[in-house]
Amino acid sequence: MESAVGLKAPRLSPDGTRVALRKFGRADGIYVHLLPDGPETWLSPSPDTTRISPALTPDGSNVVFSAQQESGSWRLESIRIDQPGAPDVLLDAFDSHIPSWGPDGKSFAFAVRVGPEFQGGDIWRVDAEGVPHVFLDTEFNEGSPRLSPNGRWVAYVSDQPGEDRVYVQTFPEATENLWVSPGYGTEPVWSRDGRELFYRNATSLMTLPVGGGDEFAYDAPVELFSDVYSVDSYESGIPNYDVSLDGQRFLMSRRVRGEGVLHLVQNWFEELQRLVPVD
Repeated sequence: MESAVGLKAPRLSPDGTRVALRKFGRADGIYVHLLPDGPETWLSPSPDTTRISPALTPDGSNVVFSAQQESGSWRLESIRIDQPGAPDVLLDAFDSHIPSWGPDGKSFAFAVRVGPEFQGGDIWRVDAEGVPHVFLDTEFNEGSPRLSPNGRWVAYVSDQPGEDRVYVQTFPEATENLWVSPGYGTEPVWSRDGRELFYRNATSLMTLPVGGGDEFAYDAPVELFSDVYSVDSYESGIPNYDVSLDGQRFLMSRRVRGEGVLHLVQNWFEELQRLVPVD
């Protein structure tokens, strides 16, 4: 998929038939593209409003995104894919970004950048009744929350050790905190079965094999591949890639000759099996 403008933050629908993404440049806005070859729907009814970080609801019916207001703050808005029009406001009380849903389709985690109570970037959660709660509020910057498919864990990025690293925390109550990236790490994304946690280390895409028991058991991370695909830090909080339903292909954003291109990366599973044998 190629365009004369930049492409960022691809998000696959739960059934893998669509991808939501942001274009920037001449045609700034949120789009939904029917795979593999279109058509494409533009979901930005007000072109003068900046919209970023698209995410699809668990039932695939809506795209939720961060929309900047005249005050400069951000809120979460939602538009139906099959009936695009004026967006509904999902959350307006916070400078909010990057929703990540739990399996109930109602609760979600989101990142907060600015607010009178906050010392840095923080993470909040919204329960099934739509009530927001503080989840992580520290002197450090936390962002990029991604809920596991079973809703029991949230992966996020914190600069607590002096550089960005990936952590995993129990959810919905923050009672156990695990530091899972040995070094620098951003943009965490779970596989659809919850058995792997992917993240970026500069130009490398890493995978953290995860056990399926009640505890969060995990192995040392393994590099899957390294290339100059576009990287986005947790400061904007937008993973710049997504993983397929089967966990064996990736949709990556890349800049090529000044144009935005989405690349499909595949056939890495055999290398992973060599590095981390599967019983």
